[in-house]
Amino acid sequence: MAQIEVSLQDLKNQTSLDETKIKEILPTLGVPIESSEGDEIYLEITPNRPDLLSSEGIARILNTYSGKPPKQYNTEGEPAGELIIDPSVKKVRPYIAMAKAEGIVL
Repeated sequence: MAQIEVSLQDLKNQTSLDETKIKEILPTLGVPIESSEGDEIYLEITPNRPDLLSSEGIARILNTYSGKPPKQYNTEGEPAGELIIDPSVKKVRPYIAMAKAEGIVL
């Protein structure tokens, strides 16, 4: 299990939820709150949920649970590149997707 530290203020800014509701919802979604200190909460994330290893991932699951529609991304335009897959991979991974993200700061 991974333990992450997330700012409650950051989660409130990314969702329409208050601190009490955030702390109430997270355990029901399988994200136990290990402890909290001031504005920070410490969450246990299981290895099969790498999408929850950031405040953005946590906010996404909170928003989805609350009924807020997910963010839409523009997928129109010309292909950004070519993905070449060896035929032997099909037995292990029958479906593969690729995306190219530009103009973002990590």
